[in-house]
Amino acid sequence: MTILFVLIYFGNPFDLVTEVSYERVPDSAATFLQNPVDADYDEQSRLYILDLDARVIFRWHADGRFDRVIGRPGSGPGEFNFNSQNGPQAFLAVDEYRIYVCDGGQWKIHHFDLQGNYVEGTLLKQPRGHMRGFWVWPGKNWILQYHHYMKRHETFEVVQVSFDGHAKTLVELDAEGLGRPEAPSNSSGIVIEAYFPELSVTVDEGNGILAYGSTGAASVTLLNHLGQQQEIDIPLPRVDVQVHHTKEFEQQSWLKHKGKFQILYPEKMPYYDHLLWVNDEGYLLFRQSPVLNKIEGYAVDSQGEVKGRFAKVYGENGGLFGSRGRLISIDLDRGGEFAIRQIRVPVLSDH
Repeated sequence: MTILFVLIYFGNPFDLVTEVSYERVPDSAATFLQNPVDADYDEQSRLYILDLDARVIFRWHADGRFDRVIGRPGSGPGEFNFNSQNGPQAFLAVDEYRIYVCDGGQWKIHHFDLQGNYVEGTLLKQPRGHMRGFWVWPGKNWILQYHHYMKRHETFEVVQVSFDGHAKTLVELDAEGLGRPEAPSNSSGIVIEAYFPELSVTVDEGNGILAYGSTGAASVTLLNHLGQQQEIDIPLPRVDVQVHHTKEFEQQSWLKHKGKFQILYPEKMPYYDHLLWVNDEGYLLFRQSPVLNKIEGYAVDSQGEVKGRFAKVYGENGGLFGSRGRLISIDLDRGGEFAIRQIRVPVLSDH
């Protein structure tokens, strides 16, 4: 077992413990790992990673050995497109029977069996938007988080999707409710709102608990599959938007023609922009920068008590992912290769 050191700026330092290291995708595979966007585990503890650029799923055995590539690029049955008017978007979920890929380009959910064979597809019936997350949910349903631009007022939503593609709204917050500004009335062109509050979501698939919060508030709301709610207040500090925040935001490749955009910045950064469930032990709440994927955040127990603060730079297309209470670290090593690890947070688990 190896230790992955994490730099702490404030608060009590802690180390993230590597439990499984996954081997690199071999050269003999059909493609290579390029832009991991989502991850999940099945009941055999096999790891699945969905790649936004390669447009395939990579799978590893529980002991870290590489297994196979599932799916392929395209627009036919069992093929992934991902490209939409809101940019590339796709997410992954696995249950005891099937692998599901929510494809934002085709606005559908692809079903595969656990051998990687395509089975069927489900067209989504709700209006298109920008997907933010996708999970399995009790009762043969899914949870889909997305940002809806097409209504009269933009909304940030969490919906329960049935296997026929129809959706039921569970959470809906508008821009005003999140504390986001209205675009200036005298603005011309496209207005980009950077670092303003959004909706952050994580799901405990096994227990059927949805955790969500406005990133402009130091709290998280728990909603179970029976409709019962609980709010947890979390004593987090809030930092000012600084020059290095604005510079990194404007380094994003899609903003290379930034003269066409007007960018609005708030005075304060959100408390967090990602929320990950950690088994029955608590949560990670963190901010992730847009280019270097630098993560700064907190480990919080199930009662909302902050146990420690951490920071780590994951590099281009790297990041920290969560699935079924487990954490997956994907970061660029010195050779420019992705290092993939299953990790745990000892300040939450060692008690």
